[in-house]
Amino acid sequence: DADACYQLASYYFDKDHNNTYAQGSRTYTEEVMQWLRVASQLNHLEAQVMLGTALVFNNNTDHFYYNFYDDEIDSNNSSPFSQQEAEGVSLLKDAAERGHADAQFCYVLCLMQGRGNVEKDPHEAFHWMYSAATQGQGEAELYLSFIYGCGDDELSIAVDYQKAVFWLRKAADKGIGSAQVDLGQCYRLGQGVEQDHEKAVFLFRQAANVSGASNTTGEGYSAVC
Repeated sequence: DADACYQLASYYFDKDHNNTYAQGSRTYTEEVMQWLRVASQLNHLEAQVMLGTALVFNNNTDHFYYNFYDDEIDSNNSSPFSQQEAEGVSLLKDAAERGHADAQFCYVLCLMQGRGNVEKDPHEAFHWMYSAATQGQGEAELYLSFIYGCGDDELSIAVDYQKAVFWLRKAADKGIGSAQVDLGQCYRLGQGVEQDHEKAVFLFRQAANVSGASNTTGEGYSAVC
């Protein structure tokens, strides 16, 4: 049963995660990968996404989140991970085409970084990013706010603080600390919204309780570019 296999993988992953959380390790064990492969072969969508993420991002969930902010990842095809990356990208692309928002955002990272032997394609990446954001995927909402807040010549997107705030607010409402910080900056400076110091302080206080929230310098929205 595909779902039983996926639930086993999830159980063992959560168990291993809880046992190693103090050391900061969140790698997928061989047992987890085994059950994910079986479930994925049985066309289980969530297993396919989880397996694809593990294969592409070097079997480590922490590495995945680090990559979100790193534009300098070397995806040299001679890498020992290139074959497993290519398999993972294929899984993520298929899941993205099936409408899975998290898979769409993961595939965005693949297209932006050229992982798994795919060529970098910012236009296709934006397509999938927008699709994921419209489904409520928080990281996609945050990244989309960056694009509108900074503009993108390659995508022919001009700076639009109102659109940036629109997507920032959605991400901030999900408790994403960096979105709360940047939205607070917009209220503090009156960028895309009416200036409101009380709302700014409220958002900064919310973000203060979120690990890794600060990614700005206090100089306005351009600080995130």
